[in-house]
Amino acid sequence: MYATECQAEVTPSHSNGNRQFHYSLADHTNQAFQIMNELRLGQQLCDVTLRVKYHEVQADFVAHKIVLASSSPVFRAMFTNGLRECGMETVTIEGIHPKVMERLLEFAYTASISVGEKCVIHVMNGAVMYQMDSVVKACCDFLIQQLDPSNAIGIASFAEQIGCHELHQKAREYIYMHFGEVS
Repeated sequence: MYATECQAEVTPSHSNGNRQFHYSLADHTNQAFQIMNELRLGQQLCDVTLRVKYHEVQADFVAHKIVLASSSPVFRAMFTNGLRECGMETVTIEGIHPKVMERLLEFAYTASISVGEKCVIHVMNGAVMYQMDSVVKACCDFLIQQLDPSNAIGIASFAEQIGCHELHQKAREYIYMHFGEVS
């Protein structure tokens, strides 16, 4: 497709020869991450295994440190700041369910996450733990839409515990606006 040697010579059209062009491939990042995800799913070129333990449940996930570091300040610090995990091929992670970690990993590679009512609290906890702010925000927005007299107090309490001020504020507003139903 390309000639191995080009015999042509480029002569500037103007005497100063300062013409330039800029080319940018808008979809490059999406394509690159799609390929990295395919490599992860095929367990190719991965440089870390996350051994995720939660009570009696354990699962291993292979990944690329660069992708994890680009999506989470916690992983970035873990793999770049001289912590013991820098040189480790297997990193043990506790306090997060493997299914939650699987969703967060999927988000790191695809910038997409699906979360339902049954797991949103767990995913949000994991996203807070790994400082994945866009996932926290998405979960927050979802929970705001789910506010109901039966869950408003619980959501407000949860939001306060994890330091999600927007969700806490919206839940409190909901409680005040629907006080009779909530009580």
